[in-house]
Amino acid sequence: TGVTRLKDATIFSVGSDIVDISNKSAYSQIIGFTKEEIKTFYIDYLKLATAYENNVSVDNVTDTQINAMLDKIAYNYDGYCFDEDYEKKVFSTWSVNNFLQSILEKEKVHFGDYWFDNGGLPSILAKNIEKSKINLFEYLNKDHLIEVSRNSFLNPTSLLDIDNNVLLCQTGYLTLRSSLSSGDSIISLGFPNREIYDSLTQLMAIKVLKKETSVNVDGKNILDVGNAKQIIDLFNTALNTVSYDKFPLNSEASVQGYICVYLKAAGAKVSAEVHSSKGRADLVIERLNRRIVIELKYADSDPLAKTKLNEAIEQIKNRDYGNVLPQKELIRIAAVYNADPHVRAIREYQQVE
Repeated sequence: TGVTRLKDATIFSVGSDIVDISNKSAYSQIIGFTKEEIKTFYIDYLKLATAYENNVSVDNVTDTQINAMLDKIAYNYDGYCFDEDYEKKVFSTWSVNNFLQSILEKEKVHFGDYWFDNGGLPSILAKNIEKSKINLFEYLNKDHLIEVSRNSFLNPTSLLDIDNNVLLCQTGYLTLRSSLSSGDSIISLGFPNREIYDSLTQLMAIKVLKKETSVNVDGKNILDVGNAKQIIDLFNTALNTVSYDKFPLNSEASVQGYICVYLKAAGAKVSAEVHSSKGRADLVIERLNRRIVIELKYADSDPLAKTKLNEAIEQIKNRDYGNVLPQKELIRIAAVYNADPHVRAIREYQQVE
């Protein structure tokens, strides 16, 4: 990933006899860690991470706890597939190494976004997105599969007409999500992991929404000084800018993703699906002296919205979202997006103490 592959005789005439092994199953795990390799060669780091996460001594961590830590690492950094049979996947080596190193330096578990910080915005991709009409909403659902033609995936020609999704795949934002050996005319692509999904929303924020967002009202930054109502009003203002035509906010993931992109475009430090010892918070906004945690649900009617709100409140309480170091003013909000065509807003919400 990060190296664009093009089949163009004017570029590759000298090396036309090179065999392309990009998606050959036999070579698909050469570059990237497997879960077994991490557990074998980094067991001391895993034990240390597990000890910090569970507040126990290194000597007392269990295999069950170690496997749970591996699952968290996989959620954040695994998922790349270069296997034509779509059977073998690998972890990002750069991200795993940086994550494990951070455990020694910080003496705590922190799932950072290392890939994007290490050149996750290739100039070739940035320029192409600026020229193209990108449909932002196609990328907001992290579980959504994106389809491209088999020919455009296997035989990209030049940057003038390369498929945007193929370019996103070649630069590491998307990865293979279906078999190439089936012979199907359509290939599925998707996000490898949480880190890459967050990186892509950051890319979209920089290149798609940068000039259209603000978190200031009457000269005040709502994220720094606003109460729960003002914060939700800000979110609704952002959501209200979405065109009603073929309304794209049709899932919790799309609403969460759009708010995340909007805030990133405004320069806010925001993360989605943030791990803690008891679960994952939907959105966490970090300010200098304040931490805002949002647990978001999706409903299509008023009665369901009320039920979902209670679920979100209980989830925040039971999992104690946001109560982590460093300590800051903590604002936790349970919120429900009501997708009823007559509403299409966050109308049900409550600050949770």
